[in-house]
Parts: sequence; structure tokens; C-alpha cells
Amino acid sequence: MLTILLVIFCLSGCVLGYTTYNLLRKNEAYETELEEIYTRISITLHTMRAIDERKMFETDDEVGAVFHQLSDVLSTLRPIIYGIPDEETEKN
Repeated sequence: MLTILLVIFCLSGCVLGYTTYNLLRKNEAYETELEEIYTRISITLHTMRAIDERKMFETDDEVGAVFHQLSDVLSTLRPIIYGIPDEETEKN
């Protein structure tokens, strides 16, 4: 009886260890992908602002909406990625 319980505990420990490792690997892949998305959006916004030096497009109704949407997406992603509010990231 004791041997059967020991085998069951060993097998369940192996299964739990494998699933934990697998979930950790997937989580790290998702974090990496999220950081890459944030970087791409940030580069896109900075490039758009560099192209629009005189802010002619940013103040336009239709094109300006794209600027504001990208800025909103960055504001939403920043605390998720870095774990700090927007104001603290702006200072760094």
C-alpha cells in the first residue's frame, strides 16, 4: 500500500513539475512578445513624430487620431511591461 502511494506521489510530482516548467516557458515567450510589440509601437510613434516636425499632421482631425491612438496604446502597455505608472517611466 505504501509503495503504491509513493509511486502515485512521484508520478504526480513529475507531472506537476513538467506542467509548471511548460507554463513558465510559455509565460516568458508571451512577455518577450509583449515587449517587442511595445517597442515596435514606440518606434512607430517616435518615427511619426519625427516625420511630423511641425505638428501639421498631429493636429489634423483624421491623422491626429492615429497619433493619439498610438499614444494611448503606449500608455496602456507601459505599466503592464514595466510595472510602474506612466509618470515614473516618463522621468527615466
